[in-house]
Amino acid sequence: MAYYTFTETNSYTEGGTPQKDYKVEAFSDSEKTELLYIGEMTTCGVHLNNPAAIQVEIDGQTLDPSTLDYTTQRAAAYPSIAEQLDMQYHDLVNGTTTWKDALALVKSSIAKE
Repeated sequence: MAYYTFTETNSYTEGGTPQKDYKVEAFSDSEKTELLYIGEMTTCGVHLNNPAAIQVEIDGQTLDPSTLDYTTQRAAAYPSIAEQLDMQYHDLVNGTTTWKDALALVKSSIAKE
């Protein structure tokens, strides 16, 4: 469970629809001392002044990995670009194939559809 603060950062009308931008801070504790992440959210319609209602809907959604296409699954499974670059450097220096092996493992475990 996460705990949130919402700070309005902008209020405007787009295409005749009032909208508001909020800074969203997520915390791991109810005292809001351990920050998990900072994000942004735009609201409109019935939730214009209630970003917490939207966050409840977002938190209630879960992703079923079996419904994601293979490119999305692979993107989540690959090492970060920084990790891949580090692997490539060490492969060049040490004559190893760590980077190719890591990518091959992802590709073989998450087949193209």
